[in-house]
Amino acid sequence: MVSKSLLRLSVFLLLLVAGCGGSQGAASGTVVIAHRGASGYLPESTLPAYVLAYESGADYLEMDLVMSRDGVPVVFHDLVLEDSTDVAERFPGHGRADGHWYVSDLTVDELRQLNVFERFEGRFPKGAKGYSIPTFEAVLQLIEELNSRSGCNVGVYPEIKHPKYHLGQGLPMEAAVVNLLNKYGYTSESSRAYVQSFDKDSLIEIRYALQSELKLVQLIGGAGFDEMVTPAGLEQISDYAQGIGPSKSRVLRSEGALVREAHTRGLEVHPYTFRADRVPDTAVSFTDELSLFVSQFGVDGVFTDHPDQVSKHLARPDQSGGLQDRCRD
Repeated sequence: MVSKSLLRLSVFLLLLVAGCGGSQGAASGTVVIAHRGASGYLPESTLPAYVLAYESGADYLEMDLVMSRDGVPVVFHDLVLEDSTDVAERFPGHGRADGHWYVSDLTVDELRQLNVFERFEGRFPKGAKGYSIPTFEAVLQLIEELNSRSGCNVGVYPEIKHPKYHLGQGLPMEAAVVNLLNKYGYTSESSRAYVQSFDKDSLIEIRYALQSELKLVQLIGGAGFDEMVTPAGLEQISDYAQGIGPSKSRVLRSEGALVREAHTRGLEVHPYTFRADRVPDTAVSFTDELSLFVSQFGVDGVFTDHPDQVSKHLARPDQSGGLQDRCRD
């Protein structure tokens, strides 16, 4: 279960920001997906970032999953560690000949010893200590505890990262991820969970080989994904998934037509990633960008590093009594 020290941290952060976030449950009709937690404020994919995102009005907490050497799904964005941890200092002998330190070369116990730091300039101070890589199960336990204590029903939104690489390392991901989700009660389409991946074959395996009923989202990036956004491609996606997660640029270039085409085929649309401190040149402000995608294009949800600001923009009701008043019926 979640450690006592983590629960104390959770309660402290919830009290610190209680009443500041938006209403859980997508009251506005637009789902707020906290991208790697509240990663605009705290080091991404760490437990404190997820606690803060929980209170900040997120409907779902998003996490990237990769595999440790001993076959445990851990929450980390990259295949390699050196860009956002102190792995080179702690484990100098674990690097490969290509100059990289891979998550899949370290055990869970070794990964826990690393300090995670901020990857974006101008955000959380890079010298800060005490932020570590959690296992997927630890995040699921945290959400279970917070939902139980608050009366909220915040969901999970894991991404299976680079499944073909992991398979080549003898670390198949799909069953490990689905089994953990099942263990914590995420078993059907009605569960508060989405599973996402850029890898079509991975999602198809989850749907058919593993016979999972969970909601699946096909992520759509740049080069190599053009066929997926055609009418035929969207039709094919609708056979195995409930939604798409396109880059913002794809939606913008289509002037919203991609959203309309997806909706015609019963697919939800959750574009990525909305960052208040990195607004593109195509928008005057963060709220301007959100208005374009939510009000004009009609997306169903947004991935964001700043869930509090998105919730505020969506005019989620603020209840000064905090989470319990805001979430309980």
